[in-house]
Amino acid sequence: GIGSTVYEDGRRVTLKDPPITRDRAVALCGYHLRKRCLPVILKHCPELDTPRRLAAVLSFCYNVGEGSLERSTMRRAINRRAWDDAAVGLKLWNKANGRVLAGLVNRRRLEAEMLVSG
Repeated sequence: GIGSTVYEDGRRVTLKDPPITRDRAVALCGYHLRKRCLPVILKHCPELDTPRRLAAVLSFCYNVGEGSLERSTMRRAINRRAWDDAAVGLKLWNKANGRVLAGLVNRRRLEAEMLVSG
């Protein structure tokens, strides 16, 4: 898959599940973005004013979860339209199990650039 952790019916994805096709992975990702992430973003980040900024926050939300977005300092900065502050807050989400991961550093850098550049 592409990183979805739940199916459309709410069941959690497990390592015991059978493999899925690329088309199924894309469909599951699209469902998650449309039905789970986007409603939370539209509710909690009404100040997102460009498709590029929305894409950055969609990427973040898909990666770390809706609850993390709702609680983040980044969200509060977005709603103040303080894009540089939002980028700083976004870059803090670069760890897994307490360790900084290069892949997350890179992902957050790109998302932050999208937020700042609009």
